[in-house]
Amino acid sequence: MALAGYSQAMPLATAPARSTATTASVLLSPSPAQRPGPDHRRPTRQTRADLRRLSTPRTTATTSLAHKLAAPSAAAAASPVGTAAAAAAATVPGPSAPPLECEVQQATTAAELRAAAFLRAVSFYTYPPGRSEYAARSHRHMKANAEWESVTAKVEGRDVAYRDLDVTCFIATVDDSADGSATEATGGASSSGASAASGAAASPPAASQPDSAGVTATSDRGELLTALRGCLDACAQLPAEPGSGPGPRPGGDPRVGGAAVPPRPRRLVVGSLDLNVGHTLPSEELIGRNPQADPRRRRAYLSNVCVAPAARRLGVARALLRYVEDVARRAGVEWLYVHVVADNAPAVALYCDALGFQVEQSESEGYARSLQRPRRLLLAKCLLPPGEPRQQQQPPAS
Repeated sequence: MALAGYSQAMPLATAPARSTATTASVLLSPSPAQRPGPDHRRPTRQTRADLRRLSTPRTTATTSLAHKLAAPSAAAAASPVGTAAAAAAATVPGPSAPPLECEVQQATTAAELRAAAFLRAVSFYTYPPGRSEYAARSHRHMKANAEWESVTAKVEGRDVAYRDLDVTCFIATVDDSADGSATEATGGASSSGASAASGAAASPPAASQPDSAGVTATSDRGELLTALRGCLDACAQLPAEPGSGPGPRPGGDPRVGGAAVPPRPRRLVVGSLDLNVGHTLPSEELIGRNPQADPRRRRAYLSNVCVAPAARRLGVARALLRYVEDVARRAGVEWLYVHVVADNAPAVALYCDALGFQVEQSESEGYARSLQRPRRLLLAKCLLPPGEPRQQQQPPAS
């Protein structure tokens, strides 16, 4: 009876099927040693359609990745990171961009020294893509405030390390006006500055009639000013000056009248450097060799040369350096030096090819590696006229 009841509950025809399924499941399932964990699941059978489905996404993913690398998607371009990268790429001027009209002057006021310090913080410090804007801005402001105190102490002669040097800070500025009316009214320069296009002859103002060239120039200047405002901090901008009419100068003799000072719009500081007149810079291994007589007054070094990212390759550095060369020459400096990283090809080309500097000394790769910094060059330029006799000088490095 028990056997008959068992046969009715479990027919003999179904027994082999259960045994085959059990055997198949045992063969397909991994052993306990091969199971990665309790949540591991593996299908017992795979059809041809499943195999095609599993193999197709590899090719599709590879093609999609190559497409994304070749052309970023619209979502990536619309993201803040993509917008910042596109804006940074758009601010890089082409090789045929016209020179930027700028004014070079000595930085004397606290606002001008502060603007120079903040420009250096923007130019010298870069941050990884993962750094937040708040963290980058906080670090940049910290470095800018420290540089502001440092350059002020150097210019005023309060820095003990620079007590044997005469330090002067220079800045290059552009008027923050889309039409450039203030710059054109002064011919691109004032009595205390020089224009970036000073080498070209000044042309008379054109008639006030609309033309496509004028509209294009105005729009290009507006785009450049927008890019400059975007890459510069608000502290690197000089406030507008109201100007004054003819009359006595403040603090002067009331009986002596002064010339009228025209109002000036807000200015953007786009370039800066320091002129250090003296024998050598503090903590510097590469020291100039010329001149041999009175190097304290006849030798000078350039330092902290920087240009705003959106104003590079527009002639700002060239105008700034030429103006400082004239100031140093009038002050009695005979030899001008500057330290440049050897791998910085654009800077080396600017100094050597465009401004006439020569390589006087060069660091070895092993020495620079021991100091954990890039290898540098010491470039030199004689400021004496070609016909004037020179002191006995050391030959430049070959």
